[in-house]
Amino acid sequence: MSALLLAGCTPEPANYPAPDSDQALSAIQNGIRSDFIDTPPRHAIPDDPVVGPGDDPGEAMQKVGDTMLSLSEANGRMGARDDIDGLVKVELGRCEWQSVNIRRIRDYARHRFEDRVPAAYLCDYRVTSATETRGLVAANGRGYFYEEGGAFFHAIIEQSSWEEDRR
Repeated sequence: MSALLLAGCTPEPANYPAPDSDQALSAIQNGIRSDFIDTPPRHAIPDDPVVGPGDDPGEAMQKVGDTMLSLSEANGRMGARDDIDGLVKVELGRCEWQSVNIRRIRDYARHRFEDRVPAAYLCDYRVTSATETRGLVAANGRGYFYEEGGAFFHAIIEQSSWEEDRR
């Protein structure tokens, strides 16, 4: 039994190399495009979002939660093109081919992995962005990079806050 469990955790060997820095930059851009531009919204403001004095507490919380999710997603979608355009470079650290743990991926990117991407390169990276609003900033991150249809894509696991890039 333990041999079966162990075998299930080991991914098939990679049939493509880890991304280089240019491919990683494209992968992050492709991931943002896929999650916030090319897919329809996943959350909608409820038909009656106003919480009234007679609402059941659970129903009121549901309305507030659905409204907040919808507004958060709308904000992400509005800034997606600027985010893509602002990306300047990606410096890759360690990359390791491994099975994808879908629970570690941010919710908005999980749709790209379900039943399609069993393994990917888990890489540490530093991404630099330049926008009119923030100036030149950088953040450290960790995420999955995978190839699909001849292009690389990325999904964030964790990323630090943007900070002024002093390099």
